[in-house]
Amino acid sequence: MNEFNYTATSPSAPLLSSGERCALRTLAAAEQLLHPDTPSSVSMSSVEAELARYVKEAYRPRAAW
Repeated sequence: MNEFNYTATSPSAPLLSSGERCALRTLAAAEQLLHPDTPSSVSMSSVEAELARYVKEAYRPRAAW
């Protein structure tokens, strides 16, 4: 029998509290506001991506009169 027990899975990421997740999302949103042309570092859910697409299309900057 083998002395070592090998696993094929990587160690799981540490679980974050809801406050930590909220703080990360707030930080990502602030970064996106500061640098709108760079892609977001935090992955979005499909609902968030669809909402972002809708807002971008619906609220385009308007030219000055």
